[in-house]
Amino acid sequence: MSPPEPKSTPVRTYREFNRHYHLKKRVRNRLRDHAVFAASLFCSIPRGSSWIRFPVYHHVFDDERGGFAAQIAYFKNFGEFISMDEAVTLLESREPLDGRYLCVTFDDGYRNFLPNALPILQEHGAPAIIYVPTGLITASGETGAPLAREFYPGEEKAFLEFLTWDECRLLAEAGVAIGSHTAGHVSLAGLSEAEARRELAESKAVIEKETGRRCLHFACPGGLMNTDFKRGRDPELARSAGYRSFAAMVRGSAARKPDPMMIERDLALAARGTYQLRYFFSR
Repeated sequence: MSPPEPKSTPVRTYREFNRHYHLKKRVRNRLRDHAVFAASLFCSIPRGSSWIRFPVYHHVFDDERGGFAAQIAYFKNFGEFISMDEAVTLLESREPLDGRYLCVTFDDGYRNFLPNALPILQEHGAPAIIYVPTGLITASGETGAPLAREFYPGEEKAFLEFLTWDECRLLAEAGVAIGSHTAGHVSLAGLSEAEARRELAESKAVIEKETGRRCLHFACPGGLMNTDFKRGRDPELARSAGYRSFAAMVRGSAARKPDPMMIERDLALAARGTYQLRYFFSR
């Protein structure tokens, strides 16, 4: 990844962020959103069965606070919020699930988590884990590094600030787990086995050194099976590196208990209404 452009102004709102998408993609996203809304009218999140689900967010911009607060309050009607450690303990148990559980996760380590998401999570007693790419987390005392949106090739650049290590330590003290998202936000599938091992081990070591806490959970950037990681290789590499869990971006199901080394997560967007949760978490 090329170095960030230091004079760029970081994006603060989802409206501003969304403008960086090509018009065709914005229109496609809007049509998809309407389709999800229509389908959600015939859906409901199950209350009578036992399940565990993992919503995943990436950002809560300044104009997404209200939407995020509404979504967390909505989730609270259906299940108990638990930490990733607690979730993995349940998944590792041979006993069937007894209850309904939600584990809130965040990818990428964007700085807007701290002022916009954390207070809402604390208000509702919801533990969370944030997976950080250690090579993009800035040193103590520095301003959060802006990101040229190279995660999305071919699109206009948007600049987002990452957390600093001081802020990561603050989050850890507040009970937020800090997980690994590799060092440079790289696709494991494109790496050799030795390179993948190094990404897993070195990012884990950096987090543990900087926070003074064990790093036991990993989320793969991109998270798509056989596109961003190799299903038969990378979860086992993570296990051998000392992780208790491996999180993907594969939608979950209320009908099965996931493997902790293949945690299925449902993408949620704070800018959308609760209808998206009703649709995706009903399945």
